[in-house]
Amino acid sequence: MNFSEMFNTNVKSDVLLIQPHILKHVSVEDIDIVQQHYWEASDKVGSLIGDLPIEPNWGLLYLSSALKQNDFSVHMLDFHLYDYVKYTKTGNFVDYDDIEKILSTKKSKMVAISSLTRSHHRALKIAEICKKINPECKVVLGGIHFTFIAEEAIKSCPYVDVIIRGEGEKAIVDLMKNLNDIDKWSNFEGIVYIDRNGKIVNDNKINHIEDINKLAYPDYSLWPRDVPLIPRIYLSRGCIGNCDYCVANLLFKSKQRKRNMDDVMNEIKMLYYEYRIEEMLIGDLCFPSTKKDTIDFCKRIIDSGMKIRWWCQTRPEILDDEILEYMEKSGCVQVALGIESSDPEVLEKTNSKKYGAKATQSIFDICSNVKKYKIAIQGYFIIGLPGDTIDTSIQTIKMMDYLTAEGLVDIMHISVMVPYPGTNLISNHDQYGLEIIDNDYSHYLMNCDLMNAGVPVYKTNTLDNYQIFSLWQLALSTVAKNFEKRDIKDHIMFNSLNNFVNEIEV
Repeated sequence: MNFSEMFNTNVKSDVLLIQPHILKHVSVEDIDIVQQHYWEASDKVGSLIGDLPIEPNWGLLYLSSALKQNDFSVHMLDFHLYDYVKYTKTGNFVDYDDIEKILSTKKSKMVAISSLTRSHHRALKIAEICKKINPECKVVLGGIHFTFIAEEAIKSCPYVDVIIRGEGEKAIVDLMKNLNDIDKWSNFEGIVYIDRNGKIVNDNKINHIEDINKLAYPDYSLWPRDVPLIPRIYLSRGCIGNCDYCVANLLFKSKQRKRNMDDVMNEIKMLYYEYRIEEMLIGDLCFPSTKKDTIDFCKRIIDSGMKIRWWCQTRPEILDDEILEYMEKSGCVQVALGIESSDPEVLEKTNSKKYGAKATQSIFDICSNVKKYKIAIQGYFIIGLPGDTIDTSIQTIKMMDYLTAEGLVDIMHISVMVPYPGTNLISNHDQYGLEIIDNDYSHYLMNCDLMNAGVPVYKTNTLDNYQIFSLWQLALSTVAKNFEKRDIKDHIMFNSLNNFVNEIEV
């Protein structure tokens, strides 16, 4: 399958998987000059091996594998990919007429839509279009966002038949096997639906795959052959952290489950030898989680003889010299460090990891040590955390200034906090000094992408939303100033992104 075949051919399947378009529909020319300046400067210093503007919805690829194991046929439509290609080629974004035209060529018994918070409204509109085209199909919603607003969504959208909460590999197969027998749906955990009497059925459970080693690899065959792919290899599900602004541990029941390392290596070897892929990222929310597992993974890569380049995200305090030496030898070229703030008290308010009383100096030392191993660093920072003031924010920006000016951090990921549904920030917002002032989910933007930024949807008892936005812009311009002083593009991780669009017809 290539890009054109994904969208432009008539297809009949048991299940149609859909990712809605994600980009905020504003042209680059209309984005404020501070952001334009920052992203132009960022492009100058290099790109990432991960965090690409296009990437598969990995949850959908896992669902496809589970369905195919049970002999159901599957097709996928990634409207985020379509939107990116169309805008890059034509300067126009995808619209609902495009989507209806594409959907009219697809016939399926079930449509399963997985959505982020910011594309919530688009998922519901796509559900409506699917029912308009084929009233007999069952429309299923899923993903982290709908896991935590399931009843709200099913009440508001009559075109949705059922919502799967949590990990859906088992639930979607159960539903397909009993698609038209709604009376049997009460036997399945972790789903929300309206029964024959018009009553919402919700057991308040979240699907959880206890043994993730039983899961098949993601269905890589669904990704178009002519579109670049950086695989996201998961060694585990869950996270060793418990940050209050993150929904991961609520979704994964605060439990990290690890894959068998033999299985992980078999997946990597398949991608390396069959797909000829040499660049990949570790998708774990925090890797390494233990020193033993990390060294084991690195040794296996080294002993395999595969020459791969890989990237991961982690906590600064985890990395020591022994781990870093093994990571470098096994092909690690970049780590993303979750620094977030320079103020330990601000981190403590949201249950983030503290780095000790001398937090700032500790981060400087950690970054300096990582750089000894020729590993690039991406710094993750959040503006507007509970407890942040103008002073604490300025101190964090000063840290960003020093790290980028001294070459201790190569690339930045500067975001604002988002009070996502399901987080403690929403359910207990008063204890964090938060006031949610905008309930439009399309405005719930992290501000870490060029086309997905806006004024935060909350204010705190120390900063209003416009102050947070202005401080975020100050962080961007501060870092951009330092990026502009660099002479070479020294950390280019991925070069083929722009070239592929030229070969594709929309």
